[in-house]
Amino acid sequence: MARSRAGQFDLRIVVLPRVLGTQGPNGAEPESWPDPAPGTNEYFAARDAITSGEDIAQGIRQSTGGLKLRIKGRSIAVTASDRIRKKITGEVFAVVGVAREKGETVVTVERVTQGVPQ
Repeated sequence: MARSRAGQFDLRIVVLPRVLGTQGPNGAEPESWPDPAPGTNEYFAARDAITSGEDIAQGIRQSTGGLKLRIKGRSIAVTASDRIRKKITGEVFAVVGVAREKGETVVTVERVTQGVPQ
């Protein structure tokens, strides 16, 4: 599969909001990230290019599967506790940072699971 170029809004993603379960006897609330209803929470995103100041971090990002995504729309409902799944590959990423810019939402993510092509 061809890798999308940085800056092109050609990645189809799904935002998986975190859901907390019922509190157990030890006080823990189990987390889950269920798939939303079909056709909801789906967006086009673009990979952000790595700038020259981030060259050292390149190796770390490749080993953790970390990347930066730009989603069209400033008010996308995504928080640092959510996950993002690529529609084509099925890869799941944990959101580790969210920034709102004029017209776009920028998320920093790290790979949780390797997807299986469908």
